Order: sequence, then C-alpha cells, then structure tokens
Amino acid sequence: AAAGAGCSRTRSANAAANWRAEFTAGMRYIRRTAALRRLLVTFVITLTVFGFIETIGNPIPAQGPARTPPFLGVLITVMAAGAIAGAAVVSLVMRRTSERTVIAAGLLAITVGCLLMAVNLLPVVLAGCVLLGLSVVWVNVGAMTLIQRRTPAGLLGRVDAALNLGATVPQAVSIAIGAALIAF
Repeated sequence: AAAGAGCSRTRSANAAANWRAEFTAGMRYIRRTAALRRLLVTFVITLTVFGFIETIGNPIPAQGPARTPPFLGVLITVMAAGAIAGAAVVSLVMRRTSERTVIAAGLLAITVGCLLMAVNLLPVVLAGCVLLGLSVVWVNVGAMTLIQRRTPAGLLGRVDAALNLGATVPQAVSIAIGAALIAF
C-alpha cells in the first residue's frame, strides 16, 4: 500500500510539472525567438497605451462634436467600415511588403486615428474612427501571420495564448486606470 501511495504522489508531481511545462512552452518559445519577442514587447506597450485610449473613446460622443451618447453607435459603425476596408487590402499590402511592415503601419494608423479622435470636429473624428478600424485588422493579420510563419505547428496554440495573455493583462490594467482617471 505504501508503494502505491508513493507512485500516486510521483504521478501527480509529474503531472503538475508537465502542466507547468506545457503552460509556459509558448512564453519560452517567444523568449527564444527574436521576432516574436519584439512582437510581444510591442504589443505590451501598444495595448497598454491603447487601454487608456479605449476608456477615452466612451466620453467622445457625449462631450465631442456629436454631443449625444447614442452617437457611439455611429462611431462604431464607421470603425467597422474602416475594418472592412482594411481587411480588403491587407493581404495585398503584406504580399508586397512584410508582416512587420503591416504591423508597423497598423500601429501608426492607431496613433494617427487616436490623435484625430481628440479633435472636436466631427469629420476629423470620423476619419480617426476609420483609421482605428483599419489598424486593428492590419495589426491582427500581420501578427497572426508572423506567429504562424515563425512558430512550429505543435506550439502555435501555446505561442498565441502566451502572446494574448502577455499583451492583454497590461491592457486590462490600463483600461481600469483610464476609467478611474476619467471618473476622477
């Protein structure tokens, strides 16, 4: 009986060690792969800043050029139109350039779009919404293509999960801080 109990503890210790190894495999691969490591750092910085901006977008309809909260639906629709336009051309652009170029262009579009949304003129805010919609598609398509090209098939899910976790946790924290700042 004592030997059986020792075997059981060994199996559970091995299972826990295997689970940790599997769970962290994606992050270890990212750490060893320069292009994915740069992507993670870029996403952490960008999504942290973008988290603040997401909370700023909510008061725009009430305090900006439209002045009515339901106008947020119009802004989101314009963003969706930008996303559709971005989706229509991103593969062509990426074929002629690279994933990194598409990601960089998407990040530049986010920056310009956010700056335009801070202007108190409706046409300028709408142009900013179009750029934000386009940029989200370009960054996502570029990143997913980069991940797929640089990651062995057996690690794809773990690498994608590690990138998502590594980038969205700081974004969630910055959204909470941005919401607190707006309330303040």
